[in-house]
Amino acid sequence: MQLSQKQKLAVAIIAFSLSGYIIYNTFWSSPAAPAPIVSDSVNNGEVVTDVPQESDILGIASEFDTITFESELFSSPVFQSLTDSNATVSQEPEGRPNPFAEIGVDRVRPAVTSPTTKR
Repeated sequence: MQLSQKQKLAVAIIAFSLSGYIIYNTFWSSPAAPAPIVSDSVNNGEVVTDVPQESDILGIASEFDTITFESELFSSPVFQSLTDSNATVSQEPEGRPNPFAEIGVDRVRPAVTSPTTKR
């Protein structure tokens, strides 16, 4: 299928415009701002936007400070019937002193001293 000159020109213009749009959006457009955390509710036909206040967050956080733990749990028969099922771990042989050293170089090399020369 052969394209005419007008069709080639139209394809070239579309390709050029599309690549220009992609390049512009990639390098020069500003990033979209993140949406604020809000909740919308409908009150008598009106949409009311509630932005969380600092006092709301502190009020919720203060509820976590009032967590209580009942000590009756430890005296219940269910808790008393629990058993420890730890398995004994047998002693395994140790590996190489330096696992990252080259293979075959498991021992510490003695320090090589060079002979001193007299002047």
